[in-house]
Amino acid sequence: MPEHTLDALLSDLDFTSNDNLAIPITGAAGWSDAGAGQVTFLADRQLLQNPCSPEVAAIITTETLADALHANGTSPAVVIANDPKAFFMQLVERIYPAKPRSAMGISQDAWVHASSEIGSDTNIYPGATVSEHVTIGQGCDIHPGVRIGPGCTIGDNVCIHPNAVVYANCIIGDRTIVHANAVIGADGFGFEFRNGRHEKLPHYGIVRIEEDVEIGACSTIDRAMLGETVISAGTKIDNQVIVAHNCRIGPHNLLAGQVGIAGSSTTGSYVVCAGGVGIADHTKVGDGAVIASGSGVHRDIPAGETWGGYPAYPADEAKRLVLSQRKIPEMRAQLKRLEAQIEKLTTQVESSEDNLSAA
Repeated sequence: MPEHTLDALLSDLDFTSNDNLAIPITGAAGWSDAGAGQVTFLADRQLLQNPCSPEVAAIITTETLADALHANGTSPAVVIANDPKAFFMQLVERIYPAKPRSAMGISQDAWVHASSEIGSDTNIYPGATVSEHVTIGQGCDIHPGVRIGPGCTIGDNVCIHPNAVVYANCIIGDRTIVHANAVIGADGFGFEFRNGRHEKLPHYGIVRIEEDVEIGACSTIDRAMLGETVISAGTKIDNQVIVAHNCRIGPHNLLAGQVGIAGSSTTGSYVVCAGGVGIADHTKVGDGAVIASGSGVHRDIPAGETWGGYPAYPADEAKRLVLSQRKIPEMRAQLKRLEAQIEKLTTQVESSEDNLSAA
């Protein structure tokens, strides 16, 4: 990797510093991993309890935290920015510039049906399969092992990573990223119990993914029974997430790893589901709602609320339940003591009554 100087990397960025910035930079890393010649950032005061390496070349931080760094005797160059993390990521992009896209076009080892339409500057790698009547936009990358089923529509600047599968007639919007082994448009889990057996319900719908969506590795978005399963614009889906048939995921949602959303559920805009959240079928989650990790949602969540627990409750109520559960062993012991006292008092009362009767 070519060596940079910090002052050159910082050119045209908005910052302040009182230190010498004409210093070599060999790379970038997080607070605990940064080493000699690297730049890092500090946005959390608690990290000062575990100082970074003294060989770090520069630290991006806020004005308040810069004072704390100087008080600790930290020697690297300090660069002050309003948002250290965002500023740091700008530097990272300059230190590690993106590799230019390949210009291979359609590989001779890919299989592309003659009826399909492929936009300009699109790469279809060896081993990829593009079925009949598919439309792929401009500037796309269809990596090895990808299979795109009949009648699909893929927008511009879409990247589909190796071995992902897009079933028939699905739609993927512009600038969407689909990671390896994701499956878009498989049949939903729909069965009807008849005559002693589970009979499969046909799925004639599609999946429609809007623009600027990212779908993680090994995630699955099931096609609708009728109509559409929708992933709205700007939503980001982590690895190993399942979105079931006929769900409608709102714009700019964040679905972390191993989230499972059952059929016909809907989410509003800017919903956050932390890792391992499960949402029951036909559930509605309002705009801006946040669901804590591992929660099980069995009823609708109003807009703007934070819920957690299993089953999920509003955050304050969930906290009270957790605290109450922690007190159960102590309460059981206290109950046993009270039972013993009651038994002793009962014996004493019965003895007194016997004595009175004898008198």
